[in-house]
Amino acid sequence: FVTECGCMPEKDGLVQSISQYASQTPYDYHVSALFMETAFSGWMKDIPSIVGFAWWHVRDPFNFYEGETESEAETVYKKYVGGGLI
Repeated sequence: FVTECGCMPEKDGLVQSISQYASQTPYDYHVSALFMETAFSGWMKDIPSIVGFAWWHVRDPFNFYEGETESEAETVYKKYVGGGLI
């Protein structure tokens, strides 16, 4: 089966699907990094029926990086995907 989850890079991004702060405050990529770390090292790894994933949206409102500087979330993403951990 296919399911999805997501996280907005906003200060309430871990507790609400759609942030009440969307586009009102600077992005908080630490929130996205926490979500990725939890998903990639926890439940995605431990559920045998999960055979892959697609991070389908890298622009607003679910982006996890922007610009030339690597964000904390981009670093976590590369650690798991690029490092072959998932």
